[in-house]
Amino acid sequence: RHTPLHMSVPGTAAWKHAGPETDKPEYNDSGLFDKTALNVFRTAMVKSLGEDVETEGYAGLMELALKLNAKFDAEHTRRRTRTILVSLFPPFIMKLFPLMFAEPFPAFSAKLNCVITAATSKWL
Repeated sequence: RHTPLHMSVPGTAAWKHAGPETDKPEYNDSGLFDKTALNVFRTAMVKSLGEDVETEGYAGLMELALKLNAKFDAEHTRRRTRTILVSLFPPFIMKLFPLMFAEPFPAFSAKLNCVITAATSKWL
């Protein structure tokens, strides 16, 4: 028998259960960094999708994500999503990161990605 992941990872007892039966979370996208990051990401999504929605903020981003998923099959959606995310970074970072961190220090690279994502992508 396997132990469920949440039972085997220390500190996970405090994880919040969320799903269709729980209230939807409210997202605060009013901070300057959050607004800027959300707008940059949204612009890239609109460019990839070829259309926009009227709804602003995080809710509008979620509408675009639903449109992306409805318009393309799963594999095409994955490829487009990856292209959108990669387009948010300068090309030199995408080339240097594997050479400087991911290949020589894979565990450190994974932790660095987690820290950077948690610090900069609360809106995501």
